[in-house]
Order: sequence, then C-alpha cells, then structure tokens
Amino acid sequence: MIRVEEKQLIGKRPDQRLCEDGIFVGEHFAAVVDGVTSKGVRRWRDGLSGGGLAKEIVLETLAAMPADVSCETFFDKLDKALRDACGDIISENEPQERPRACVAAYSRYHREIWLLGDCAFMVNGRLFTNGKPIDDILSGLRAMVIEEALKKGMTEQEIAANDVGRAAIAPFFRTQFSFENDPRSYFGYGVLNGQGVAHDLIIRHAVAPGDTVVLASDGYPVLCDTLAESEARLAELLAKDPLCFRANRTSKGVLPGNRSFDDRAYLKFVVE
Repeated sequence: MIRVEEKQLIGKRPDQRLCEDGIFVGEHFAAVVDGVTSKGVRRWRDGLSGGGLAKEIVLETLAAMPADVSCETFFDKLDKALRDACGDIISENEPQERPRACVAAYSRYHREIWLLGDCAFMVNGRLFTNGKPIDDILSGLRAMVIEEALKKGMTEQEIAANDVGRAAIAPFFRTQFSFENDPRSYFGYGVLNGQGVAHDLIIRHAVAPGDTVVLASDGYPVLCDTLAESEARLAELLAKDPLCFRANRTSKGVLPGNRSFDDRAYLKFVVE
C-alpha cells in the first residue's frame, strides 16, 4: 500500500455527496480524479451529475487496474469505462451531457506520475501544472463582463447570485468541446470523455524512492507542498476575490451557500 502523509477531499457545496472530485489509494496506484463540472442537465445513476458519474467510474476502474499496465493503456481503460457506461445514450448533438474527468495518477510499478487534464502535481516541492489556453480566454472574458456590470451599478452580491460573466461565456462551452483531445491545435487539451485519448497530451514524470509527491485537483489555485499552506492560500483568495474574477480568475465564482468555487482534492505521499 502507498504510504499517505496528507489527504483531503472537500466539495464546493455543503452536501459532500455532490462532490465531483475523488481520491484513490491502492496497492499499485494513487490518484486524484477531477470530474469535470457538468455543462448539461442530464442526471445519471443515483442522481449523479456527469462529473460525479465520471469520478465514480474512474475510481471503480482504478480498483481493478493491472499493476503493470502501461501509461497509454491505463488511460485507454479509464476512457473505455466511461464509454461503456454511457453506451448510446449520448448523441453527437449533445456533447455537453457527456461525463468527463481529469486524472493525476502515480504508478507504483513504473514509479511515474501520469497526468491527463488540468489537475496538478508536485515532486519535492517542484510544481507541474497543465492549464489550457481556452480556460484563460474564457476566464478573461468572464472577468471583463463582470467588471462592466460593476461599472454599471451591479453589486458583487448580485453577481454572485446571477453570474452575468458565466452566462456570457456559456455559449463557448460547446465550442470548447471541439478541441478535446486534439494535440494538433493550440487550443487542444486532454480529458477523459469516452471518445478516445490523445496520448500526446499525457504528461509523464519519473520519480524515485524518497521523493515526496503531491497530487491535486484544480480546486487548489495555489498548490503548496503542505495541505495547511494550500488551504491557507485558498482561504486568502476566497476572502479577497469570492467571485473569482481578479486575484483568482476562473470561469466560475463561489455561489451563495457554497464553500468554494470548485471541489478540491489533495493527496501527499512518499515514493517507496
């Protein structure tokens, strides 16, 4: 079993059952799973959102993953599990309903970190991220719309309840789907969506015995090598910028009643 030093999983909503992030720790793998925030309205088994379903399927598939599986086959198996779960339910005309997930994983057999999507990891204090240009563009557009709304007299409280910036970028989410798993495009990015993995978009990093590793979802905008510091930096940003359009520019803010702008998962361990 992989020796865990720190672990935390917190949903952005008060009801932890709605959390779309997950953590897996087994004999051969450790992983943080980030179910992508659903853009559609479909609900799956037990009322799960698309992101929630994707998280559960990935966690279930990790539990049966062969120890010596290659990096490429690892992600292919996870992607196939998503495809099998959806079957023919999702048509080509409703890509927003497709369950999606990002994964940062450690293979004990290969002593490597494998990353697909916009999670992050640290090795001995060195940070590795995998953000995508589309997020920067849409977050910037959302920020501009919010700034204009404030100039015209809306309050931050009103925008928290009615995010005009999020509404402005929503039409572009469908555009974004065109660039999933497209390594040829500047806007391309990797994600598990049940439609095939672009192996060129996988990040691999070798580690050695004694290395300290942190895996985390992007609910931690500033990832640090301790959980306490990561939480403290997040708390500072949420207090300073709860709408997440200035100090912590993202595509969504903290909704009224929520704890944060996104679910968050943090896992720290030492390679043996």
